[in-house]
Amino acid sequence: VVTGIVGCAGLLPTIEAIKQKKRIALANKETLIAGGPVILPLLEEYGVTMTPADSEHSAIFQALQGVPPGGMRKVVLTASG
Repeated sequence: VVTGIVGCAGLLPTIEAIKQKKRIALANKETLIAGGPVILPLLEEYGVTMTPADSEHSAIFQALQGVPPGGMRKVVLTASG
C-alpha cells in the first residue's frame, strides 16, 4: 500500500493498512515524524515492512543497505525546497 496522504491525515489509513498486514511504501514523512511512536511498534507487532517511496528518503534507504545496525551515527538531510 502506498501511503502518501499529506500531514497527519495519513496516520489512520497507514495504521489500518498495517493491521491488515500490508507492506507499506511511505511517500510522506509526516507519518513517521508525527506518528513514529505509534507506527514503529505496530510494524513490529504485525510483522509489516515499510519502505520509503519519496525520492530523498529512498536515496538514504538505498545508501544504508548493507550497513550493519549501529554502523552509522547520523544522517544529515538538507531541505530541498
